[in-house]
Amino acid sequence: MEYELTRTQRAFVCGAVSGAIAATVTTPFDVVKTLQQVSMTTQESQASGVQVLRQVVASKGLSGAFTGLGARLARVAPSCAIMISCYELGKEKLCIA
Repeated sequence: MEYELTRTQRAFVCGAVSGAIAATVTTPFDVVKTLQQVSMTTQESQASGVQVLRQVVASKGLSGAFTGLGARLARVAPSCAIMISCYELGKEKLCIA
């Protein structure tokens, strides 16, 4: 049996996938930002983002740059899926598309 997805369902899946990709790509930057914010009162706060990222990779390996990815995926992927599918559904109901 072949099942055809509706436009809204496709938008939901595409939103979830695009949100997951975006979360994965931007997680290292978020890790660097968070570490810089936490260390604002120390001398390490003068370190650039590249320096902080190098320190993380040196101490924790490449996986250290993706700390918190699971929680971020759990938040970003569903929210993007809902947002994009609602947008497409709204366009469909308003006969814009």
